[in-house]
Amino acid sequence: MKNKRQPLSTPFYLFLINGLTLCGGFVFFIIISLHTLEQTAITQTKENLRTFAYAIEQVIQNNQLTQTQNQADFFQAIDQLVRETASHDTGFRITVIDRDGTVVGDSDAQLNSLENHLNRHEVQEALAGREAADIRTSTVYNELQIYYAIPLNLQERDLVLRLSIPMRRNVFFSSNVRQDSIFSMVLVLSAILIVTFVIAAKILHPLNELKETARHYEDGNFDYKPEVHSPREFIELAENLESMGKTIQQNILDLSQSRDELKRLERVRKDFVANVSHELKTPVTAIAGFIETLQDGAIQDKETASYFLEIMAQQSYRLNNIIDDLLALSQLEQAGAKIETQPVNLGDIITDVLAGQSFLAQSNSISMTYTILPPNEAIYLNANPGLMSQALGNIVNNSVKYCPPGSQIHIQAQKMPSEAGVPLVQIAIEDTGNGIPEQYQQRIFERFFRVDKGRSRETGGTGLGLSIVHHIIQLHGGKIKACNRQDGKPGARFEMELPGV
Repeated sequence: MKNKRQPLSTPFYLFLINGLTLCGGFVFFIIISLHTLEQTAITQTKENLRTFAYAIEQVIQNNQLTQTQNQADFFQAIDQLVRETASHDTGFRITVIDRDGTVVGDSDAQLNSLENHLNRHEVQEALAGREAADIRTSTVYNELQIYYAIPLNLQERDLVLRLSIPMRRNVFFSSNVRQDSIFSMVLVLSAILIVTFVIAAKILHPLNELKETARHYEDGNFDYKPEVHSPREFIELAENLESMGKTIQQNILDLSQSRDELKRLERVRKDFVANVSHELKTPVTAIAGFIETLQDGAIQDKETASYFLEIMAQQSYRLNNIIDDLLALSQLEQAGAKIETQPVNLGDIITDVLAGQSFLAQSNSISMTYTILPPNEAIYLNANPGLMSQALGNIVNNSVKYCPPGSQIHIQAQKMPSEAGVPLVQIAIEDTGNGIPEQYQQRIFERFFRVDKGRSRETGGTGLGLSIVHHIIQLHGGKIKACNRQDGKPGARFEMELPGV
């Protein structure tokens, strides 16, 4: 398999495109400029020849050429005159041509060596009475010449006065104008190329920075911030890229949290199913076992049958408690669950709770007391009386069940400093029992969680009481926690903070 050809880099493309464009443009510009300079120089040279031609015409007109009977002598006189005139400046050639094309005077060549000039363009134009110029290769010197001819009337004879100069003596060709022009343009081209590539490098820097940013994001480093300060479009692109990185980072965090939450919910679901199955299986198994025993004949023994029926009744009561707690917890956990509240006297609720638990507490030789702070001042909560009584009752009931005989349970309610203008009430319930180990104080509100599983089942608990308490307190806009006693003595302490009235 052939290796895939690597694409060319951006700097190379900039170099190629800018270089070719600028070089092509400047070559075209140099050609046009040189051509313009050349034409300007030729035009100026023609104008100079015209000026010289009329000046020489005046010289010839002012010179008294002797009118001889011999035409040859007349032409010889003209030839001698133009040679003398041109001798002052050998830079150009003077030629006098008769109307039949015969050269009758020439400052450079011998007359008998010159061919007839009647077919020359500038000669024909001058014989027609018009000034004319031409550029062609001389048959005498075999080099490019500039010719300029004007009509010349000498002693009532129509002649042609023509001046010529080698093209190489033109100011454009005889000096360093062309070389200097080319050299200057090359210098300008080089300077522009350098400036162009400096600008290109300045443009490439933010591009490389954005590329580096993308690489960091690809590696998962979304905290990387691109350092782009110009131009404005790249600054906006960098800001958008940075914003996109933050969005991706937040999305990843949200997905991670959602994944962790899903895992937690799945674990809770599995634990819930396992715990419910186990909790329901115990009384159902017991009831089914006793029924089977009674069916096998134990029902004939009234004492045994009575004992079995009593246990079955207890297990049925336990099964009913589990179902009631599950239904209550399900209602409390419903999304958007709302409760009806009203101002209630906290002291009245505490009194009713303790009264409801008094028989069980007396049976276990446990004393219960409460304190309202400040004394003799009622504390009101905006609460649902039934749910609040259930929450406090579940906590007190747990203490009564799990504390050893002779223990004490105390409830203290007091007003706390307001937070953001909302009055707070703290309710603390503590006992002198064995307490809750610190490693379990955070998990004690989980459904079916028990510190001592064996003892909890012996007391008939469902494992849902404190979870119900937690949801009731949250629905009232409060919070609850389990902790150690503040005096350092053994025992459990539950602290609740609720908004007051």
